[in-house]
Amino acid sequence: MNNVHYRWGIHAGLDSSDQKYMVERYSLEDDGMTLKILIAVTDPVYLSEPLVIDYSMDKLADRDPVSAPRSLERAALFLTGYDGN
Repeated sequence: MNNVHYRWGIHAGLDSSDQKYMVERYSLEDDGMTLKILIAVTDPVYLSEPLVIDYSMDKLADRDPVSAPRSLERAALFLTGYDGN
C-alpha cells in the first residue's frame, strides 16, 4: 500500500507534511501464523532520514475468539480518540 499526501502524523506522534510518502508492506509467514509488517516513511520536512518500522504479529493456534463489548460510542473512539478518562 502506497500512501501519498496522507497528512496525519505517524504512530509516534510526529506531524507530517504534504511531502510525506509512506509505503506499507504486509505478508504472511509460517504457514499463515505470522503477519509481517514493514512500513517506510519519508518526509523531508519532518524527517532527516527515512523511518522504517518492521514488526510482526503472531497468531496463536486454537485460540478462542475474544469477545469485547460493542457500541456506537466505543466505535466512535476510533475517529475521535480516547483521552483515558
